Amino acid sequence: GDGTEECIDTSIVSIESPVYVYTLSLEISDNINYSDNNITTTLIDATLLDEYGSPISNVGLNAVVSNGDVQFTEGLLENINSNGLTDSNGKIRYEFLDNGQPGNITITVTYIDEYSNQAQISDNFEVITPETTNENVLEYLKDLSDVAIVKRPEL
Repeated sequence: GDGTEECIDTSIVSIESPVYVYTLSLEISDNINYSDNNITTTLIDATLLDEYGSPISNVGLNAVVSNGDVQFTEGLLENINSNGLTDSNGKIRYEFLDNGQPGNITITVTYIDEYSNQAQISDNFEVITPETTNENVLEYLKDLSDVAIVKRPEL
């Protein structure tokens, strides 16, 4: 030809995203959580590690809670890390506030990286109604009115 025809590149380049494997774990405090409008609460630690077992810091996790005993969950999960991100140990601490609603609570925590690799874990715990016939609880509720620091009853 005369050197004017265009050269069209028909090769297709496929971009592979890197695959990373993460481990998420949950640790739920084992104290009794009464449906007492957040006098007693449950602490949950979510920890994110990479495939080598090293903590991943300064990333956000997505955490949701649902109460399996009711249609509408009134309890809330609060991220109590100062910046809301994983700390140097790869950990975010959440506090579950029951807002007066008992039930079986499921927490699900998910991490998704920028390449859409994902890790997810779920666990559950109970929020129980205070037993008014239980002496310890009666004592405990009575004490609430006159002490500043509350010791949770050992039932």
